[in-house]
Amino acid sequence: MAELPVRSGPGAIGTAAATQYTAPATAGGYAILRTVHISNSSTLGINVRVSIGALAAGTAIYYDLPIPPNGTLDWSGFLPLAASEIIQTQASAAGLAISLGIVTGP
Repeated sequence: MAELPVRSGPGAIGTAAATQYTAPATAGGYAILRTVHISNSSTLGINVRVSIGALAAGTAIYYDLPIPPNGTLDWSGFLPLAASEIIQTQASAAGLAISLGIVTGP
């Protein structure tokens, strides 16, 4: 079976920790985080937290990273996710949106 590109979002990042994506639980399956795009539609700088697993400093790929007013953050790479692993986000204020680019396989 071929790899399948998946997009999660765009979705709002709230001020409480929330799950944006859950990797498939299929035995032998996989998910790879390839891109993260965060946009700030407000006129204020907003800090963002993004984690692999439950949101905490030890699981964060971004922790209180400032996104400038009307600015964006773009990341691309190769970050494998374990079965059922989650991506969580939290913002210091309203105004952020996130889109994730993920590749899944059997």
